[in-house]
Amino acid sequence: MEAKRQVKLMEEDYSEKLKAFTKIMLVSMLWRGAGLLESDKESNQENANREKEQNSEDENPSES
Repeated sequence: MEAKRQVKLMEEDYSEKLKAFTKIMLVSMLWRGAGLLESDKESNQENANREKEQNSEDENPSES
């Protein structure tokens, strides 16, 4: 009987943790879609800088 109660408590705990994780992932995906995550902003800025450098190198190839 004690084992059944323990299993039920573990299942409830797991269920609560799964719900919390799901909410966090959903909010994260929504923020990413809206472009609100700082890591995405930094990554986008780095990509833009890299692309800008690449474009300037393409326009002004170094003379050998």
